[in-house]
Amino acid sequence: MPKIAARLTDKAVMNLKPEAAPYKRFDGEGLFLLVKSDGGKYWRLKFRFAGKEKLLALGVYPTLSLAAARIEAGKARQLLTNGIDPTAERRANKEAVEAESQILHNTFERVALEWYEFKRANWAAATIRKAEEALRIDLLPAIGSRPISELTSPEVVKALQAVEKRSPHMADKARQYCGSIVRYAIRTGKREDGRFLDLRDVLKPLNEARPATLEAKDLPAFLKALENYEGALHTRIAVKLLMLTFVRPSELTGAAWAEFDLEAAEWRIPAERMKMSQPHIVPLSSQAVRLLRELQATSSATAYLFPNRHASKSRSMARDTLSKALRTLGYQGKVTPHRFRTMASTLLNEMGFESDWIERQLAHKETNKIRAAYNRAQYMTERRKMMQHWADYLDGMANGGKVHTLKNKAA
Repeated sequence: MPKIAARLTDKAVMNLKPEAAPYKRFDGEGLFLLVKSDGGKYWRLKFRFAGKEKLLALGVYPTLSLAAARIEAGKARQLLTNGIDPTAERRANKEAVEAESQILHNTFERVALEWYEFKRANWAAATIRKAEEALRIDLLPAIGSRPISELTSPEVVKALQAVEKRSPHMADKARQYCGSIVRYAIRTGKREDGRFLDLRDVLKPLNEARPATLEAKDLPAFLKALENYEGALHTRIAVKLLMLTFVRPSELTGAAWAEFDLEAAEWRIPAERMKMSQPHIVPLSSQAVRLLRELQATSSATAYLFPNRHASKSRSMARDTLSKALRTLGYQGKVTPHRFRTMASTLLNEMGFESDWIERQLAHKETNKIRAAYNRAQYMTERRKMMQHWADYLDGMANGGKVHTLKNKAA
């Protein structure tokens, strides 16, 4: 009858001494202790899986005792019973732990600095200084150590309100930066998709004189008044197109039919008509295209969308026509034609759209000439979705919809 090897004991394991060559001492069922010549003692489990012999490292003695090693070996054998390779399971668990550790190491500070480096190449010097100041003085000391994946709106609001006591303007900038940093974290997989910060109306309005503009709550009444406008049809359409495209008033009143491709739903404004002397492409929503086709039925015979009806038709509508229409609607001192741009920018930012898309749509000046040339059609896909979203939002307001901030659906 074959002799059955005795199982290891605590005393035997403790008394094992190193030899010139590594050796093994078995405990049973594949569990053994590997004693190396440097004195190190390592628990291993030998097993077979899919017809192959494999080894699983369990731990180091005495950190892992004999009793603990047997427990770990038992867990591995249970996995084998369930048809699972213990080495593959260990590797998967290790990767999960490392992934969790990586998430926890993605602090607000780490992500904010990464965001800053990503953005700064396209910023003006003044913007770089503002962002650096907001991060260094206000945001990083307050919330820099927090994991970006766990950062909550109340935490950020508390930090912003502390900044507001010193500088309302800086607090407003910091609020914008926080929103952009979190959106960057979501895009780069450092924060769960859809977990945006809600930072609306958390700061007191800035007390400074600004030209009049409409707020979201004013839109239903204004759009109803515009729909009932008793002046010229061309003027009503012009005001509505100004809201839908938020171009500068002069860019709208001087628009020529040759600039439009209604099939492609695009308006290409030449450089000579732009404030920054750069060509500009305006993606047109379906609502804008419908208005243009309505307009085309009455003014396609002229070069301009809005010919001057009080002078030669070879001239375009006077800019003051838009201001007069707003006065007729009863909105003198409440909004100006140019401030529709401000209104759109403010609301789209609150909706969560990327500021880069909005700035490109507004055709604001790009200081880098090479980037300016490259950027003529940049973000066209995103801007097209944003402009359609904006037009749908205005439709909702015209139908008496509730004032609310829509989620960004652009991809």
